[in-house]
Amino acid sequence: MTTDDETPRHRIGAVARLTGISTHALRVWERRYGTLKPQRSDGGDRLYSDGDVQRLRMIKRLLGLGHGIGDVARLPAPELAKLLSLHDEPKSEPAPEPALALVERYLEHIERLDLALAEQTLAGAALALPRRELIDQVLVPLLHELGSRWQEGELHVAHEHAASAMVRSQLGAMLRLFAPDGGAPSAVATTPSGEHHELGALMAAVTAAMSGWRSLYLGPNLPVAEVVRAVKSSASDAVLLSCVSLDGAIALPFIAELDAALPPHTTLVLGGHSAQSLTSLPRGVVRVADLAELESWLSGRVSPTTGRRAGRGR
Repeated sequence: MTTDDETPRHRIGAVARLTGISTHALRVWERRYGTLKPQRSDGGDRLYSDGDVQRLRMIKRLLGLGHGIGDVARLPAPELAKLLSLHDEPKSEPAPEPALALVERYLEHIERLDLALAEQTLAGAALALPRRELIDQVLVPLLHELGSRWQEGELHVAHEHAASAMVRSQLGAMLRLFAPDGGAPSAVATTPSGEHHELGALMAAVTAAMSGWRSLYLGPNLPVAEVVRAVKSSASDAVLLSCVSLDGAIALPFIAELDAALPPHTTLVLGGHSAQSLTSLPRGVVRVADLAELESWLSGRVSPTTGRRAGRGR
């Protein structure tokens, strides 16, 4: 007999909104780590149970506490709960409705092009939530929902541009708040030539700053020579490269050329939607599925006492 917790009822988009984990990350975790084995609807869509949702929430919290996805992906719910208890975290998850309601309210304002109210909604969230929660629970789900509604024709280019401009402004303001120690490791964040979607790179830059790194956001659409020049000028330890929509036939040669041109101490870290399907990456390239995995990688390379980079990544 199937219990309510085991009944497949949630499609992947709903699970993404309930957990704050992107649909793309859910698919990657399923394929690469076997995190879940969702059932399928008659139309072939993934279907998740309430128990799956609870398990994903626990995994997400553990990633935020520094655990690697590969270490927790296959653990059953009781083991995940036991790990969380070691961190003296509350056992019950806060209800996600407030953040989801905020995203809905923001998108309603955007749909009506009431930009003043949309700006107020986003500013209110920035004041009410810690930075990490603002990104994970509001900005990431907001951008995914924005993209989905644009693809379905519910929103148009003007809506997408207006919303993206506000998110860009908010992330830029967050990035300017950080002043890491002079001895902290350094990272530059950008996108390859031809990749104009910049918000993933900007969120990566903010994530690096929150992880104790000196973070330099270079903007999108940079050629290899410019990225390398910036790395050498700033003595950066990592390049955070976001590939959202760039075709693999263009992205792979760029990545290979950049990786070969970087100084030996600099690690190329690759993320974004289209990056997850790339094959035959150079051996030294680190690929992350989402911001939580990026944060885990970054945090593992900062000395807790000096702030300096602990060992080479290549």
